[in-house]
Amino acid sequence: MIAIVALSLAASSSARGEPSSLAHSSAPLLSADALGHKHIAASVGGGLALMVPSAGLDLAIGAGSRVDLALHYRTYLGFVHSFGYETKVRLYRRGRFALAARLEAAYAFWVTDLVLDLRSEDLPVGNGLTATLGARASVTVRRRVRLSFDLSLTLDVLSVVEVAYNQHEVQGDGRPRAINAGIAAQWMRPSGAGFFMRLTAVVPLRGVYLLGFTPLYELGWSFSL
Repeated sequence: MIAIVALSLAASSSARGEPSSLAHSSAPLLSADALGHKHIAASVGGGLALMVPSAGLDLAIGAGSRVDLALHYRTYLGFVHSFGYETKVRLYRRGRFALAARLEAAYAFWVTDLVLDLRSEDLPVGNGLTATLGARASVTVRRRVRLSFDLSLTLDVLSVVEVAYNQHEVQGDGRPRAINAGIAAQWMRPSGAGFFMRLTAVVPLRGVYLLGFTPLYELGWSFSL
């Protein structure tokens, strides 16, 4: 349940420390940098979670020079839906490198008990409310190629658990659910819009996933509004 890429600083930054060609681009939506006050960006993408097709939409707005607020939506084959709200705070920026902290609350629900014979324990999105706390680092490796690296911890806050056949119970949890590690790359146009690729590994801290972890692959496009 996570989003990516790169820093909107070029080597030829202006005296104010803001890139001349990609200032206020959509790149910070996918990086550790910030969008800038009242600037809006979005991204759309699709991919695979294990072997389940997925699609997603992200929308973010700059709430200050260092803070972004974002809404996330993900669906898995139309049978699992996840809605998230994220706050990202840029902690550090120097040259082409930036570092940020992220906090996300997400609610997911299944409209069926199984998706391709997989239960919620086999996918990174279970029934209920989760909280994710993480860090993101991003760097510009070429003029318009950005890389980002994510590491986060997801906690189950409220879980909908199947206690018997066709019987479910809401449980207050608070226990760690998974560790998420991701890497992403984005190729930017001068306008700031660009194609991105993201790979995330979700490692369970309880329960057993089919492969010991769940790989998430995503391709998409980010742009400014």
